[in-house]
Amino acid sequence: MLSTVAKVAVAGCAVYRIYKKAESTMKSDEEYLMKITGYARELAERMICEAKRHFKDKEYELSAEYLYYAYKHLDSSWEYVTSQIDSQEVYKLLHSKRIQGT
Repeated sequence: MLSTVAKVAVAGCAVYRIYKKAESTMKSDEEYLMKITGYARELAERMICEAKRHFKDKEYELSAEYLYYAYKHLDSSWEYVTSQIDSQEVYKLLHSKRIQGT
């Protein structure tokens, strides 16, 4: 009976160590994902600022490209991206890009 208790205790310790290691790995993965997400948001904001700069220079096509990149590849919401647009011309170009999916 004592050997059975010892086996269960050893198995319990092994399972606990595996659990703690998995928990540690998951925590570092979660931190990494949060870090990546933060960088993606920052990059999306820079893309939107760049789009506004090109809009001021009347480069509407390029402005729409930057906005579409922020929307499609950096997971910015459509509502947020379109709220940053100051021109119907850019909105039309961006909307056509969204419909085409390119």
